[in-house]
Amino acid sequence: DILNQLEKQYDVIRSKTHLIPGDKMQEMFDNYMKNKENSEKSAITSK
Repeated sequence: DILNQLEKQYDVIRSKTHLIPGDKMQEMFDNYMKNKENSEKSAITSK
């Protein structure tokens, strides 16, 4: 399940956030949210 994989990846990213500068973190978070939206959309359309 793609969403579960994303959630896991994000948890890993979050656990490492203290190593990542704020700007980079924001960019990664934006990408994560976009990916999440896209996979939710494709999950809906593929039904």
